[in-house]
Amino acid sequence: MSNINFNVEDLNCDNPVISDAHFVIGTENFYSVSWTSNGIYLNSVDPVVVMELWFSIDGGNFQPYLGNPVNFNQVDLQINFNNIQVPIQGVMFELRMMTPFCGNIFSNQVYAPSIA
Repeated sequence: MSNINFNVEDLNCDNPVISDAHFVIGTENFYSVSWTSNGIYLNSVDPVVVMELWFSIDGGNFQPYLGNPVNFNQVDLQINFNNIQVPIQGVMFELRMMTPFCGNIFSNQVYAPSIA
């Protein structure tokens, strides 16, 4: 079997992107988050890539989602904040992808306001 050589600089270390975050209408304190990333590609090169979802309630400190690690791509992950802390104003979401080749890669931060 031959060795495969590549330059680490050639890796595509793009940031994950949160495409949507919102309060789920018709529920009591549920929020939905959707995102995309190149984690599947990075994981094919280095199988220790980890994606985590973090959130800040009403402007507080960011804290990790208890369901971490999360999928590299996700559509409509619904989180019940009744089991965490009921947001008064809203929730800020952020993704953190960790990989030895790229280091820590952070997504955009997306705010989902509460609907009273």
